[in-house]
Amino acid sequence: MALIFEKLKAENKEMISQMAEFAGNIFFEYYDSYLPAGQAEYMKNKFLSEEAIAEKISEAHTPKVNFEFVEDERTKEKIGFVCYWIQKDENEKNECYLDKYYLATAFRGKGFGKLIMDHLKTFCAENQLGQISLNVNKYNKTVKIYEKLGFKNVRSEVNDIGSGYVMDDFVMCLFVQEA
Repeated sequence: MALIFEKLKAENKEMISQMAEFAGNIFFEYYDSYLPAGQAEYMKNKFLSEEAIAEKISEAHTPKVNFEFVEDERTKEKIGFVCYWIQKDENEKNECYLDKYYLATAFRGKGFGKLIMDHLKTFCAENQLGQISLNVNKYNKTVKIYEKLGFKNVRSEVNDIGSGYVMDDFVMCLFVQEA
C-alpha cells in the first residue's frame, strides 16, 4: 500500500476547486455532529473555500505551505488531504504545523493515516524539524487517533475564529527527532 501526495499550486484553479469540494464533504463528517449550529458551515467557508485555499497556498509569510491531495497509488482514488508548513514553536524552534489532516470515511482504519504521518515525518527529516504540532477540537474523536499515532497533549487553548465562534482545542505534539 502506497500513497501519492499531489501538491496544489496557486495557479491551478481547477485543482483548488476540486479540493474545496472534496474537503467540504469530508469536513462535515468530522465537525457537524458536535459543533454549535452553523459553526461547521462557517468554518468550511472560512478555511476550505476556493478563496481560502488559494490564499493559504500563496501566503508569503508561511514558508513551505503544502496543501496536498492524498491518493491511493494503486487505484488513483483521492482518499484525503493534508495541509502543513514550517513555523516557530513557543521556544522559537522550527516545527511542522499540521493544519489539516482528513481521510474520507471509506479509508479510515486501514493504515492510510499512518502512511500520511510517515510522509510528514519525512518532511520533518528533510527540513530538520524536531516535531509535528496540531490543534484538534477537544470533542473530536480523532484525539484518540492522534494519541495512538504518538501525539501528546501539551496544552489547551480557545481560539476566536470570528462571528461569535471559538475553537476549543488541545494542542498536540509528536516529537520526531532532535532538531
